[in-house]
Amino acid sequence: AGEVIQTPERLAGLDGKPGSVVVFAKLNVRVPGTFRLKFTLYETSELGIAQLTFVVSDPFIVYSPKLFKGMKESTPLTRHLAGQGFKVKLRTD
Repeated sequence: AGEVIQTPERLAGLDGKPGSVVVFAKLNVRVPGTFRLKFTLYETSELGIAQLTFVVSDPFIVYSPKLFKGMKESTPLTRHLAGQGFKVKLRTD
C-alpha cells in the first residue's frame, strides 16, 4: 500500500554530488513474508511513455505485529535526505 508512482527529486547524495533521488516514504506492506520490489524508470514525451530500465530490490522481511522487534534508528541516508528538506520520518532511539 502507499504511493506507487514518484517523481525524481534533485538532491545531493551522501558524497555531496548532485543527483536524482526517488523516495517512497509512505510505502508499506501489511502481509508478513519475504518480498522484493521492482522499480521501473519511464520517460514521458509527446510520443508517449517508454520504459527505460528497471531494477529489483534485495529481499526484505515483513514481520507480523507479534514478531516485530521494533523500529531501528534512521539510516545516515534518511537523515541526509531530511537535512535537505525532504519530508521523511526520523527515528532517534
